[in-house]
Amino acid sequence: MTTPNPLQSIADWCEGVGHGPETAPLYFALVLEECGEMLDGVTLRYAADSGFERPTRTLSAQLKSLSSAIRHGELKPDMQPADTLDAALDTAWVALGLARALTGRRLPAAWAELHRSNVTDKQVDGRFIKDASSKVLKPTGWTAPNFANFLLTNQSEEAEK
Repeated sequence: MTTPNPLQSIADWCEGVGHGPETAPLYFALVLEECGEMLDGVTLRYAADSGFERPTRTLSAQLKSLSSAIRHGELKPDMQPADTLDAALDTAWVALGLARALTGRRLPAAWAELHRSNVTDKQVDGRFIKDASSKVLKPTGWTAPNFANFLLTNQSEEAEK
C-alpha cells in the first residue's frame, strides 16, 4: 500500500463524510478530545528526581468534557477564523513533529495505518455512520490502529539507519 498524502487523506475524508465549513465546531471539539487522549498517555514527572508526579487526569477530563459539550450543542465556540486556522495548522505541525519523534522514518507507514483505521474501517456498505453532531462512529468490527511496530525502540535506532 502506498502511503497516502496526509493533506489529501484529510481532504478525501472530509469530502467522503460530507464535512464542510459547518463542521468547524465539531473539529474544534475533536481537537480538544484528542488533547485529552494525549494527556491520558503521558505521566508528567518533575525534572528534579523528587519522585513526585503531576497528574494529568483532571485536565484530560476537562478537555473531554468541553469536547462533549460542544459536540452535543451545549457550548458553541465563537471562533476567530484566522487565529483558529493559525492555531490549527500549528497544532498539526507540532503533532506531526511529535509523531516523527516517536516513529522516525516510519512515520509514513504509521500514517498509512491511521488512514486505514480512520477511512477503511469506518465504512459500512461504503457509507460512514455519523452521530447527531456529524462525528463518524466506529462500526461493529472496527479495529484500532496498531502503532507498536512503528515506534522507535530507542533513541539510537534512528541514527543507525
